[in-house]
Amino acid sequence: MNKAIFLDRDGVINEAIFRENKATSPRNLDEWVWMDGIHRLVKTLKAEGYLILVITNQPDIFRGIYPEKTMQEFHQMVFDELKVDDLLTCMHDDEHNCDCRKPKPGMLLDLTKKWDLDLQQCIFIGDTIKDVQAGQRAECFTILIDKHYNQGISCEHRAKDLDAALEFILKYSEH
Repeated sequence: MNKAIFLDRDGVINEAIFRENKATSPRNLDEWVWMDGIHRLVKTLKAEGYLILVITNQPDIFRGIYPEKTMQEFHQMVFDELKVDDLLTCMHDDEHNCDCRKPKPGMLLDLTKKWDLDLQQCIFIGDTIKDVQAGQRAECFTILIDKHYNQGISCEHRAKDLDAALEFILKYSEH
């Protein structure tokens, strides 16, 4: 069985964009900014034998806020630059009550089957309560990247940034 690092997209791989005091997705290529430390984190963890799997909710596609083509361009950049192993997207909104939309663990469970994962050896890095809940429901370890908008959320580990998350994972994987 394999081990993996699950990554949320907005707020972990790229900077979240704030609109009306709410963290949102970038809507065009000019708004895309890589998170500090994401390249180092992915490269190091791939070298440690982890699969790198991205799961992301993107309801703004369903809402018609930005086109699916733009999202596909973002995801191609993630594949090209980070060399991630897989990326799943839920474009549904809360009203659809689908199994793939975080906080439900559907995307994690689908990737678990596809990649023959041992969830006890998997870690989910996110920045929201939905990320933490999805990871916990899939029974994998969760790391929350500390942001001003996620204070008060409990998780297995909170890291001040991606470098701190990487340091923790490297120590965690020694055990």
